[in-house]
Amino acid sequence: MPRILLTAFKPFADWEQNSSWLALQALMRDLPPTTDVTTRLYPVDYNEVKSRLANDLQTSYDVVLHVGQSSGSPVIQLEQFALNACRVVGEPQEVIRPLEENGPLAYRSALPLGDWTRRLRECGIPTVLSLHAGDYLCNASMYWSHHLMEAAGHTARVGFVHLPLDTAQVVTQPKPLPSMPSEVSATALRMLVSWAGELVDYSAATSVSKFAVLVLAAGRSSRFGDSTYKKPFVMLDGRAVWLHSVERFTGRDDVCQTIVVVAPEDREEFTRKFGANLMFMGVEFCEGGVERADSVRAGLARVDRVFAAAVETGAAILATPVTATLKRVVDGRITATEPREGLWAAQTPQA
Repeated sequence: MPRILLTAFKPFADWEQNSSWLALQALMRDLPPTTDVTTRLYPVDYNEVKSRLANDLQTSYDVVLHVGQSSGSPVIQLEQFALNACRVVGEPQEVIRPLEENGPLAYRSALPLGDWTRRLRECGIPTVLSLHAGDYLCNASMYWSHHLMEAAGHTARVGFVHLPLDTAQVVTQPKPLPSMPSEVSATALRMLVSWAGELVDYSAATSVSKFAVLVLAAGRSSRFGDSTYKKPFVMLDGRAVWLHSVERFTGRDDVCQTIVVVAPEDREEFTRKFGANLMFMGVEFCEGGVERADSVRAGLARVDRVFAAAVETGAAILATPVTATLKRVVDGRITATEPREGLWAAQTPQA
């Protein structure tokens, strides 16, 4: 039976209750029968949370799902990334410290969050896929869970769920605030726990095929009727259309590579506007061609050429000849111009 650690937080700031714990209490009255769930209530304190996590994660869990309160949010948020950053209460918000001095910039959840978001919405529960868990304890718990298990060699998948305020929390507030009944939040958590259990069973029983996804965004959008923006780059609900498409795939276990194909004339603008999205989501991009078939061919070349060469030689990478001017610098001063002959810039994928 899959083992799942499910955590919530105690009240903080001026709140007498925390919607995460209210939802967990409601969930515990009707848990999915096919999972072994352990619940924890964590204090709102960095040192104590890290200590409690270090102790709890000595147990071998299949999935770790943290739950927190997002005051002001009208929807459930499934967080994709945990950042190596924390804000300490009492300090200016601009002062951000790392959670781990030598830790990775971020950890990405290995859970199929895009699929879960879609399924919750289809069940009538307002849910969005969020980029990261913020810069407070919610983010810290997700980051430390990844970091501690990586150090211990554990392979549990980690996620974070932000819940809106419970309706009972806002009825006495002087200003109107969005909320969601804890019973609805508990229903969402029950589904997530059940799906997490199915995911563990499926992974253990089957060999999952791996896919590379090509998102074609290199067209002229001649029928779109907007001379300012091409269709893939128009904003929809606060995010570019291409992002909505890509988010359906980046959280899936069976997708190992996602490639966005853009027109050559859009490359610079695309990199400038969406470079951060590409980095955090682990998405690659390449230039397309004149016709759709040319763009498909360019995208496939990022995948097929590498794997074909790997089969023949045992290992291969994509690479392009270096065209930039290279300078050797000592103590901040240019000492020589290096020849480009024989130099190649490595690309991905690598096999």
